[in-house]
Amino acid sequence: MLLPPLDRQLSPFTGLTREHWCAYADYLLRSAHRHATDDHANLHLPGASSAYGPRSDSLEAFARTFLLASFRMAGDPGGTG
Repeated sequence: MLLPPLDRQLSPFTGLTREHWCAYADYLLRSAHRHATDDHANLHLPGASSAYGPRSDSLEAFARTFLLASFRMAGDPGGTG
């Protein structure tokens, strides 16, 4: 994952800018996409299942990545193809 250089003038404490957060969101979404079912309706992330079972975990994973994707697309509609 390539990140832009830190910008201490715009963000003096962390140096992180919107471009950093967008790059990391894209990285997380691409990583989750590798675990999608063929119809992209569920995500089966690796690891132990919760007490509610793998079907619930799959839906939870889909919902959380969908929320991240919606924020990402709303912030940059032209750059999220």
